[in-house]
Amino acid sequence: MLEDHPFVLKGKELFKRINPYIPATCFLGGFTWDNFTLKRIDNKLDILIFGLYLLLAGVVITLIGRKVTFKFSNFLPWGVQFFFGGLFSSFFVYYVKSASSLPTLLFMLLLLTMLVGNEFLEKKYGNITLASIFYGIASFMYFNAIIPVLLRHMSILTFLLAMGISAGLVYLIKRISKSESVKMLPLGGIYSALLIFYFANAIPPVPLAKKDMGIYRGIGRSNGAYVCSMRKPAWYKPWQDSEENFLYASGDRVYCFSSIFAPTKLKKKIYHQWYYKGPDDRKYARRDRIGYRMEGGRDGGYRGYTCKSNVQFGKWKVVLQTEDNKTLGIARFKVSERDTSQELKLKTVKY
Repeated sequence: MLEDHPFVLKGKELFKRINPYIPATCFLGGFTWDNFTLKRIDNKLDILIFGLYLLLAGVVITLIGRKVTFKFSNFLPWGVQFFFGGLFSSFFVYYVKSASSLPTLLFMLLLLTMLVGNEFLEKKYGNITLASIFYGIASFMYFNAIIPVLLRHMSILTFLLAMGISAGLVYLIKRISKSESVKMLPLGGIYSALLIFYFANAIPPVPLAKKDMGIYRGIGRSNGAYVCSMRKPAWYKPWQDSEENFLYASGDRVYCFSSIFAPTKLKKKIYHQWYYKGPDDRKYARRDRIGYRMEGGRDGGYRGYTCKSNVQFGKWKVVLQTEDNKTLGIARFKVSERDTSQELKLKTVKY
């Protein structure tokens, strides 16, 4: 018989060996693929595809809840895992691009744990309680990123709207599946935690994402590009494109440049918050909060800059934030005294 053929037997043995590593391999491969192929969060085709994933996941979970049986019903949990994998891995990429501060990175670590766990839960998705909770999280991630794109507005209201729609979809699954195993209380607890994370600025501010940010000693315009000048770095740091140790003399200005990706026609007030920490200071103190209004749509991000003169020697940082204090990026640098008798060699960076 074919099943007893040595080639088939070797194939089965090989599969048993590699089976424990398949989920991790699929996760790493899928994440790498998404990281290189997913570009704009406002891409209409991607929005449609992920919306279809969400719809099909809801349909499959409902079938599991109603205990529908047919020839391939045993594969329904695999279908849930597939759709969740597509949603979690893709939106993990979008969220991680928006993460910049320590709290948001810790949130991404939690999300990564969930993403990896999804690769090992295909049998558990037969349990509609677990599946519905994961569905509530996946749908929230989707709507929290997509609603600002569609409404061209981003605030606590869009965050709450995403949460409300997601809870409504889980409740719809509960009603259609007629399953008492779909629990709203655990999901309510998760959403309450997400609200705490939101006000603690621990959730990345999707769909906004920092593209570039740096410290310079001069900024100008040429042929539609921003030309930023900086002190030429050491030969062993050819990749450095921002000043880390700003050599300052009277009359110098310190510039902070930033570019932020935002969906087309989404408008938002952006601030550069300048903080200073002297040699005897225990923590940073805010010195300036300078803002400008940005409008999304440009692939390279909306560009803007602020500047300061008469700065003090010591440690500085500029925090790039939205008007509702969502952190997009941080530029740290040190200001030291410049010897005016020595020539300052410059390098230019274009954005």
